[in-house]
Amino acid sequence: MKNRSEGNYYVARKDRLLRGFDEFAEAVRPVLMAHYGEASAAEIVHEARQEFESLIPQIPYIGGSRNPLTRNLVGTTKSLALFKALRTREERIETIGKFYYEMMETYLLSSSHWPFRLMRVALSTKVGQSLFKRILKKMAAESQKRQYPENFVLEYVEGKEGEFDCGIDYTECTIVKFFRSQGAGEFARYLCLYDYPKSRITGTGFVRTMTLAEVH
Repeated sequence: MKNRSEGNYYVARKDRLLRGFDEFAEAVRPVLMAHYGEASAAEIVHEARQEFESLIPQIPYIGGSRNPLTRNLVGTTKSLALFKALRTREERIETIGKFYYEMMETYLLSSSHWPFRLMRVALSTKVGQSLFKRILKKMAAESQKRQYPENFVLEYVEGKEGEFDCGIDYTECTIVKFFRSQGAGEFARYLCLYDYPKSRITGTGFVRTMTLAEVH
């Protein structure tokens, strides 16, 4: 029987994932320095990197590269590692949430996120919009098969003319469940705020009613 990470899918990509973490940390370092100073910021980054490395074998397997949401899951695990490093320094989760939002805005504007700006161009065309909808429909259909027990489960929502183009309704969230298993469920709702600055850059016109992170 294969293990939780389907034959150590993430461990096999450990070096690549750590390089990705280093890019992430470098982008958000200015925010950490502004709040904690250069020396403490370096300590936080070091601790978060060690934490991320320890989390790699624990990331739920949801289909690997065949599932576009694997990228989201790996990205949020970087944030989980950073949260754990900050939690030892901040008593109030609200303070960490505020710092995190600042860091995500900085990260999105960094050179490492040029694909989001490219996405904005693509979504301004009918071809790009059509492709985006097909991707969402496929993701939703695959999730409904429940091939991977820890995968996201979502439904595609057809748009209504004059109201919205399309939507997705998540009924199960891998990220929320993973964060809760790591004792970081309280942070998940702040993580979800990342979608708003991302929407501004990609031009998706994102609107949301609620998140599973808010369901207790």
